[in-house]
Amino acid sequence: MRYIKAGSEGAGPSYWSELQLILQSLPMEVLEIDKGDEAAMHSIISIVEAIHCSLKKREEARTNLLAAWATYIKVSIWMSGKILVGEKRLNFLEDHLFPILVQFIAADQAQAIWTIDDPNASKVCVELFIALSQMLEHDTTSGLCIKLATILKDNILISEPEQSQTYRASQDAVCSKGSRFFTLFSGIVTKAPESSQHDFVVESIKSSSFSLIETSLQTLQSRNGKPYGAAAVVDEALTKIPSLIGEMEALDPFLSNTLPQLIFSPSADHLVSILFACRSRKGFNDALGKVINTYHNTLISSSQLPSMGNLFSSVTAFDEENNPDFKLLILGVLQQGVRGDHQSWLDIAAVLQNKKLGPEISNTILDSLVGRLSNEGSVMEVLRGLLLLSTESAAPIQSYVSSSNGSKLISKLLYLTESSNDEVALLAASLKEQITSIGGDNNSLKPTLEVLERNFKTVDDESLSVESLVAIVQEVLDQSSTDDSPMLLLSLLPRESSWKAALDPYFEVPPKRSCSIMSPLGGAVHIIDASRNLGILRALPRDRDGFPLAFRLAYYVTKLLTAVGIDALPLPPLENVFTYLPLIIQLVDEELSIDESTAIIYPLTSDTRTIAIEIVSEARILMNGWIQKSCTADAAFKAGARSFVFFWERSVYNFEGINPRAYRFAECFARILTERDAIRPTPSADGKLKAAMETPGLSNPFILIATIVGYRDSIIETQTVVKLCNQLVADMTGLKHTDNIGDLRKLVILNSLMYGGKNPAKNIPTQRLVFLVKHLITCLRSGEFGVGIISEILKVLSAVLPLMKEIYGSHWPDLFDVLKTLWQKGGLSSEYLPVLHSSLRLFSCLRKLATEDSNEDLEDAWKEARKSHTETMVNMLKQFGPSFHPDQPWDITTDLLSRELSVINADAISDISELFPSLSIESKGVQRATYGIIHRVIPKIQETLSFDVALSKTAVHLPGQLLDLLSEVPPIAPFRETDIEENFWLGARSYLLGWKVVFDHFASSSIPVQESYSSDIKQKDCLSSLLDFTFDCLETPQGQLIDASKFEIRSFELDNAESSKREMQWLLVHTYYLALRYLPNTTRAWWVDCKKRLKTPVETWTQRYVSPFIIEDSLQSVSNWYSGQDWDNEDHALEVKVSSKAAEIIGSIEIDEESPPTSIAISLPPTYPLHQATVSGRSRVAVDEKKWKSWLLVIQGVILFSNGNLMDGLMAFRRNVQGALKGQGECPICCSIISANMQTPNKKCGTCKNTFHSDCLFRWFRSSNSSSCPLCRNSFLYS
Repeated sequence: MRYIKAGSEGAGPSYWSELQLILQSLPMEVLEIDKGDEAAMHSIISIVEAIHCSLKKREEARTNLLAAWATYIKVSIWMSGKILVGEKRLNFLEDHLFPILVQFIAADQAQAIWTIDDPNASKVCVELFIALSQMLEHDTTSGLCIKLATILKDNILISEPEQSQTYRASQDAVCSKGSRFFTLFSGIVTKAPESSQHDFVVESIKSSSFSLIETSLQTLQSRNGKPYGAAAVVDEALTKIPSLIGEMEALDPFLSNTLPQLIFSPSADHLVSILFACRSRKGFNDALGKVINTYHNTLISSSQLPSMGNLFSSVTAFDEENNPDFKLLILGVLQQGVRGDHQSWLDIAAVLQNKKLGPEISNTILDSLVGRLSNEGSVMEVLRGLLLLSTESAAPIQSYVSSSNGSKLISKLLYLTESSNDEVALLAASLKEQITSIGGDNNSLKPTLEVLERNFKTVDDESLSVESLVAIVQEVLDQSSTDDSPMLLLSLLPRESSWKAALDPYFEVPPKRSCSIMSPLGGAVHIIDASRNLGILRALPRDRDGFPLAFRLAYYVTKLLTAVGIDALPLPPLENVFTYLPLIIQLVDEELSIDESTAIIYPLTSDTRTIAIEIVSEARILMNGWIQKSCTADAAFKAGARSFVFFWERSVYNFEGINPRAYRFAECFARILTERDAIRPTPSADGKLKAAMETPGLSNPFILIATIVGYRDSIIETQTVVKLCNQLVADMTGLKHTDNIGDLRKLVILNSLMYGGKNPAKNIPTQRLVFLVKHLITCLRSGEFGVGIISEILKVLSAVLPLMKEIYGSHWPDLFDVLKTLWQKGGLSSEYLPVLHSSLRLFSCLRKLATEDSNEDLEDAWKEARKSHTETMVNMLKQFGPSFHPDQPWDITTDLLSRELSVINADAISDISELFPSLSIESKGVQRATYGIIHRVIPKIQETLSFDVALSKTAVHLPGQLLDLLSEVPPIAPFRETDIEENFWLGARSYLLGWKVVFDHFASSSIPVQESYSSDIKQKDCLSSLLDFTFDCLETPQGQLIDASKFEIRSFELDNAESSKREMQWLLVHTYYLALRYLPNTTRAWWVDCKKRLKTPVETWTQRYVSPFIIEDSLQSVSNWYSGQDWDNEDHALEVKVSSKAAEIIGSIEIDEESPPTSIAISLPPTYPLHQATVSGRSRVAVDEKKWKSWLLVIQGVILFSNGNLMDGLMAFRRNVQGALKGQGECPICCSIISANMQTPNKKCGTCKNTFHSDCLFRWFRSSNSSSCPLCRNSFLYS
């Protein structure tokens, strides 16, 4: 026994099987069980208990427990079967084997000694029960089943209610017991050998299970489903012994009536399992319908739906078809997930994972989610949900991505990766990567190509950015082999239908008339027969950046071809690129030059302008490379379809017609061929010209014009051109006073021949040119022509007049009269701009001819017209209002106007008050012209005004319109950027030029007038705003003020800096210099009151860069003033010496030849005028110390209160000295005015009224021993 009780003592599981064999092999006598008496019974119990004791020892290895329990059971059954019979055997079994089964079900801690602590305990128990059933009577076996069922039934009935703190522990314990119970019975049914005994055992199990299930169902119904352990018991029964439970009729009413009502109870999970375990029962469909309907109705008011995932995992396609509410239920749960319910996403994952459902429901769910990605409010939750689904349900996601709708999901995700919300962008990128990793590279290519194709055809707010499209393509190309590139590129480029659909709207709207100023086709734009309705183009669909499809295609193709080139490109897409890319780039370039000309970028913001400029630049580089390549010998030899130039030379048919499309193609042709012709002349160009001349001109007006412009350098000296030019001159000499397209076309052709270098008109006899000019002047005077013909006539005149400048005649003054009439009757509209531009060019031509060696008639006409035309051009400047928004044609025209105004004599202009508002126009040309006129006229006006003020003493003020310019200070922020946008700079320049003009008023006016102007500035209180703005702009991002050493601080020239920012800084520094020079006191007051953070840097910066010039100017002003005065006839004249090195002015006055002069020094500190000038005495003569100090203080105050005027200080010193000497004569005793102690005679005799030095008089008294007057000898009485 000791050996058995000791256990295996570290041995393996085989110890126990060998122990069993040893016991069974020993004779019964040895075991003392042979007699069958009480002693044998005692011996058997001792052996069994010894085994039981040994297997429960702590020292026994857990890996041995299953073998140990098996040995225990087998030994116990063997001994009981061999020896014991009747009631004793039953008692033995009840004491030593039944507790194992009971404990397996009950798991009672008090009976833990009977617990088989092993995962396979159920197998041991099954074998035990089968062995027992074979040994026991039927009643005993049935009683054992009932006993085991009763244990579980009692646990169900006494399980804790929901309110109890141990509710879950209690119910979970029932669940565990039910699981073990039916695991045991399931194993018994399965493993018991077929026999009558087996049938009885099965029947016993069935009977006890029915009783147990009935109790469970009743408990569920009575307690409203709260004891979910009871539901778990039923669930276990249906799962593990379905064949037995299927015959139970009590389930049917529970399924139909009770279960749907309990679906929201704690038993929900098990109830759903019960429901689907009863699929074969007749009440299943009705019960399922009720459950789905209950879920759907409850979903409206509650988001908490238990066991939804279980339901979704179990339904089939047949169930879905028979229950229409099921799809609505799924969409409802999906909505809950979108609202942030995590469990709902897990439920949706269960739907996707359910292979018994068809793919339609998965597609419905994912389509709904893709649609919700467009909603900003739900996008975050949808992305999180999709990320969870891609992890939990990878296969359905992969299938969806590979379907026709997969590209929509990929497109949405790519769009969201560009979101301004970093979290959204990061989630979208993660999800995109996750989906790609699910599908693999091969599966991701199809949706990628579909995404590209969709973006090539349509555009909206959610279209992918072009950068994303390019990144996608680059990724595809990187993953593909070189051999696949040509065919792959075919799929990566837009089809011709996409190009045409994108461009067709732009072929319906003609360009602005002002395009004629910039277009290579010149006035051909006036020929187009179409009305301009820009609303069509503004209404085109656009992406979130304002880019329509046409620009997006050009943007994409430019970026792609910059990366991959065109060598591997198949011919069809290459021809599409050759055709449409130049056209779109031309439209974009035109929009950048002329606002709302094509509306291809609308609205045109600073950001979109930057992108457009970049794309135009890159595309031009691409096309120039293609042109260069077309000019190589190899390309010329091939003359193939892959030649860019050759392709366009074959595209003349596209110019046919009189519509905007024909014009756009002709303009593009002209640009490309001009570039090519500049590189290498075209040998066959003359033949092409002749072919173009044979085309019907009225129906196809652009072919000949484009051909001439494109091949001009190659054809200009040919005989064909000379004949054509002669013919056109003859036709225009007979131009009728009718406005028709044929005449306009001929004028445009003539101008295209005469402009651009060599002028074929030089071969035409001069007299014919004179006839042409006179006839054209007559036509202009008739007033019968529109803008197009007028502007083209003016161009013809500008080209022809230099060829006949020596011809006398009345046509010269007539030309000036025509120009004046055009300017006076015209206006500043965009429609009239071509005429204005051409007329200014003609005026410039006439001015140059008149100032060169020409003829007297022209010179006389110029002299007579100069004044009136100058006034007319100045009046043009006055017409520019606040609504004026310049573009490139306007800039060209206003620059031309500015140049003409800059070289004419401004003496005729006397009133500039109406010009001040024109300074605020945000146009370089207008500002330059206006400022130039004002700057040149102000000195003359101020000289006259100063003279009038000196005579009449009337009050004067700065012009009110000029002061208004100083009121609106520009915003600071844009000027802190590296590159300043032109519109911001022009607004600031207007403000600063207003100040520049104010200081021009100071520079040319007298001191009294300057004082009046200073009062105006103080009253307006606007200088501090200027100075604040100045130093805010001059401060660098590092917090330091800029280096001003490279600026010419004393002067400023418009448009003479390398960048807008440098010009701004120059003008700011110059304006600050002028403020210190003309308004030193006000500027000093601002500096004293400015922030401490700025005060010291301003002082240091001013001392280093500005004060030296102010000091030098101040000293020079004193020198100029002194040298301009007449001091010869003045007694005690003021003498001034200026020391530049010491920054000092010394003023002295000689009183007596025998005494030193009285003198003061005015010193300018290094930070002058932020620190005021100081006055000190050098030599005190004729006054006492007290009065001398008083003088010095008065002089310093005069300088301060006269706005820093140093001359006023010197004049105050002169007045003080001369006042002190007034009435003073020589002392009769010493015959000098100044005594030894530097005093004037101050003791006066009361009798003779003579005045003596006090020192001299006292010496006289001492030497004469008398107090009598030296002259009258009477007693000296002081008076």
